[in-house]
Amino acid sequence: MKVQNSNIKTSSSLVQNRNDISEKFSGNLNDAYRSRTREDLQNYINEIKKKGNRLVVTKNYIDVISYKKLITKYLKDIVDYTYSLNKNTSFWESQYFTTVETINQKLDDLTRNIMDEQKENIDMASTIDNIQGLLVDIYK
Repeated sequence: MKVQNSNIKTSSSLVQNRNDISEKFSGNLNDAYRSRTREDLQNYINEIKKKGNRLVVTKNYIDVISYKKLITKYLKDIVDYTYSLNKNTSFWESQYFTTVETINQKLDDLTRNIMDEQKENIDMASTIDNIQGLLVDIYK
């Protein structure tokens, strides 16, 4: 009697198929995460713009604090997003930290302007636009 082995798969091919499926699933999961995170970051930018526009109108300390907290949360999330992508940013890392320092300095200037009651719309709007531009640069 002869045994036919035409439908028998080796265990190594089964393991390979499992690995392929696992890699495809992980890739799809990572793509979905990145897409969702990009969307979240864009929502942050939009919310920051809204709060910045409100700050120009109200010029009060509570709105400055709210604006600063939102930017801080955005910066934390952008760092988490960057690390989740496992990018090697040895050159860009120094540029990133320089930009974050610039944002922090501009936020301090904005707070000082509000606290010193220098409520000139042009200076405040310019500072807010500058901060938003720097945030968009980090996002890209």
